[in-house]
Amino acid sequence: MMQYVYSPEFVESVQNLARRGGQFKKAADTVYGVIGKINAEDAKPFAGIGETYYGEKRIKHCTKYDLAGTCRLVTVCNKDLTFLLFAGVHDEVDAWLKRNSGKEFV
Repeated sequence: MMQYVYSPEFVESVQNLARRGGQFKKAADTVYGVIGKINAEDAKPFAGIGETYYGEKRIKHCTKYDLAGTCRLVTVCNKDLTFLLFAGVHDEVDAWLKRNSGKEFV
């Protein structure tokens, strides 16, 4: 059974998106929907959210999802553990990925 982990940094990143309003709030609401599905034990909480076209190579097992307003959601799925790591606009996500490049989440 898949387990999900998220940090205070992740929660703060989603809250920051929501505070911006508009398309950013819509992106945050999508992430909140994923969390709701996880809490409801939905087998596919990311269903309906597309992955980015080029993927992500800086962190092993990393997936970036496209959200509204050029926002992204960063996750790592390693075996039966999924880490929800960061959500933000493209530039914020890129900076987060650079800071965390090469890290392994286990």
